[in-house]
Amino acid sequence: MTRLQDKVIAINGGTKGIGAGIARVCAAEGAFVILAGRSGDEGEALAADIRSRGQKAVFFRADTSGTDDCFALIEKTVELGGRIDGLVNNAGIFPNVSLLDTDERLFDQVMAVNIKGSFFAIQRALKYMIKQKSGSIVNI
Repeated sequence: MTRLQDKVIAINGGTKGIGAGIARVCAAEGAFVILAGRSGDEGEALAADIRSRGQKAVFFRADTSGTDDCFALIEKTVELGGRIDGLVNNAGIFPNVSLLDTDERLFDQVMAVNIKGSFFAIQRALKYMIKQKSGSIVNI
């Protein structure tokens, strides 16, 4: 048996880069992973690749800068997996703009994706984890 056997883990920002690596490792360790991201093509391809290895994965299109998609990700995870054992908040944007050139619109966008999205995903996941008396949250 592997370390994450039969665990259900939601990963936002899970379609490329670090998030994709996390998804691959969690799936290889036995978890059912729900990959969330804005890119449907990348997300569907990654989920299909993981499934082709005999592991469990689905893609869920989400823009985690808003509460609706954050809540929907957690609800979909529980719907598909029956519970949520882990949440990995990996979604983030890092515009290549100097501090002096950052305007309010860009600042708000960065805060929405990097802070607000993680906060509200945690809030909704905790609703289930507290009832289960178990669960883990990792913020990248």
